Amino acid sequence: MAHVLQQVSAPADQCVPNQLHMHLDLFEAIGQPLLVADLSGNVVCWNRAAETVFGWCREAIVGRSVMSLSDHPGWQRKAAQALRTVIRKGRWSGELVVERSDGANTPVIVNAYLWRTDKDGAGFIIGIATDISVQKRIEKRLRRQAAVQRQHNADLQQRLKQQLTDTRLANHMLSKEIAERINAEQKLRFHALLLAAVSQAVIATDLAGAITYWSPSAERMFGWSEAEMIGRYGFD
Repeated sequence: MAHVLQQVSAPADQCVPNQLHMHLDLFEAIGQPLLVADLSGNVVCWNRAAETVFGWCREAIVGRSVMSLSDHPGWQRKAAQALRTVIRKGRWSGELVVERSDGANTPVIVNAYLWRTDKDGAGFIIGIATDISVQKRIEKRLRRQAAVQRQHNADLQQRLKQQLTDTRLANHMLSKEIAERINAEQKLRFHALLLAAVSQAVIATDLAGAITYWSPSAERMFGWSEAEMIGRYGFD
């Protein structure tokens, strides 16, 4: 916007239409950035709050087209749309980005109204801006926090999923081990029943010679019980 403000503007008061002079105090008392433009889009009033918020003095703004108030992409399209809507429907509201005198972009909510004076019915567009820079910074911070939280939740979900997978695997392996032990016990019981049915004495020892099995037939044949013989070495 700076390049369009290099030429010298006429004193602001000289550009204010006579119909608006009686309302200047009200425009200042509003306390928010306010501009008044004619139906061609040329600024005829720029209050002190607008000077404070955007850094441009009224002498630099009054007399210029609202189309030249910002170099921000999309400004001219949105400004032209806002002018057409106000003239056709009597009002327009939307978000715009205004370029400050220091080159920074200031997001604002603009409420624009079509206003006609009582005397001659001359039409003007009044635009009142609300600086939403703080809200935008808060929104940006909240979006970052939300993104971090979403990532945290995703990581937690992934960890829980992995833990569930590990638990299922461990349960599967445990179930398999239990099944194998049950199968082994069933085999042992079957072998024991089989050996018990054998009429000949069946004796088993470990590698050191200690008796580990003494069948019922051995009990009948030798007269010693299983309890007496388990753990002994031969017939010592």
